[in-house]
Amino acid sequence: MSATPTLPLTKDLPYKGNFSSPENQYLYQTYYGQGVCIEMLFIPIIYFCFMLLSYVGNAMVLIATVKNKNLHGSYNFLLCMVCLGDMMHLSTHWLYLGNMASGHNFIPYRFCFYADAFFQVGATLSILMTFFVGIDRLIGVWLPTIYRSLNLLLYDGFFMAVALAFSFLVFFLGLQHSWGEFGDEPVQCRIIDSYGGAAGQVWFQMCVIVNLLDIGVYSLVWLLLRRRAGQSGTMKKVFKSLVAMMISVVVGWLVQAFVKAILLPLANFPISQWYYWESCTGILLNVASASNVFIMYGFSSEYRMTIQRLIGGKVPFIPPPDVSKTAFATSKISTATNLI
Repeated sequence: MSATPTLPLTKDLPYKGNFSSPENQYLYQTYYGQGVCIEMLFIPIIYFCFMLLSYVGNAMVLIATVKNKNLHGSYNFLLCMVCLGDMMHLSTHWLYLGNMASGHNFIPYRFCFYADAFFQVGATLSILMTFFVGIDRLIGVWLPTIYRSLNLLLYDGFFMAVALAFSFLVFFLGLQHSWGEFGDEPVQCRIIDSYGGAAGQVWFQMCVIVNLLDIGVYSLVWLLLRRRAGQSGTMKKVFKSLVAMMISVVVGWLVQAFVKAILLPLANFPISQWYYWESCTGILLNVASASNVFIMYGFSSEYRMTIQRLIGGKVPFIPPPDVSKTAFATSKISTATNLI
């Protein structure tokens, strides 16, 4: 891959090699040797706070799923993988914040890639498992007889295999980039910085395509549910849940991917603004990744009941469960019709 020499070198800096993007070159020339920069520290602090919130919230969804036997369906497993993926990919903020708070501001790309390679899998899990949740619901509603006869171990295992295979492809492309001429390129080590070269192009294109497919799949599920069940109270809850999921997907992943993969390369924004565009849309992504527990608590009676049993009365705004209305059921609820 050839360099993108769009900016003149304005001062003597230690790194003399090529840059893979004009943004990386601009940031390095502007902030190298400047120590701790408040304007560059503010964003990673915000990210870090959402990471901590994500740990608590997504862990609560995972624990609730394990505790409640009614939440042991295929859909719930896929949802858990979404939550786990969100926790993993937000964990890249440890290094990002540490790098900026130390005043070093930059590390070689290869070190950033090695540090974030495992957590990149989480970002892929979050994207693809959100899509597979929609596929799972589509099969369950459209072909309920076939759905009930599926081997869930092989079924969910196939989805995991697809996600891990794509993760390996991205890892391989990133590894090639780290061994090439840009291996020593200085980066701040945001998670998007760790997707170097072809890895970033492939991953963000996948992100845009899959999120657009999400919109179609979730919309089709809603149309099928509405046609088959009318305007019942249960279907209204399903509709609310789907809307909440779609807001999370569109505002989070799709906006970030659109800005990174399409808007900034094609629009004529000054290079000095690229970092701020990416950072602001990154905040939306972090909000989406930390919001899973709030969506499940707000729209799912099973998750709400289980969370109330776990922490109700011990945490502000979480009341204890109403024992007259809630009790753990021992029978398995049909995952073909019970979306929430």
